Amino acid sequence: MLIIPPPMSNAERQRRFQKRNPGYDRRRKANARASAKRGAEQLLAALHAKMAAEAPRPVLMLPAPVEDPMMAEVNALAASLAKRDDKVMG
Repeated sequence: MLIIPPPMSNAERQRRFQKRNPGYDRRRKANARASAKRGAEQLLAALHAKMAAEAPRPVLMLPAPVEDPMMAEVNALAASLAKRDDKVMG
């Protein structure tokens, strides 16, 4: 024969459950937080790995020295004029 429990409110049912199982909610929520944290860390690690694989960083990029072709011509002209003047004066 079945024994039918007496009717009780939801609040009473929760009080009795919490009395029988102290710390249940604390453990359940701690597990949920830990699981969410692990998932976030895995997602972040995958994102970092993807970003690192997509764009390799250059080792070192220093600016190259500037050589203006026009200045090279001007310097050559000045040198040839200086030689000509030395020949004329000397």
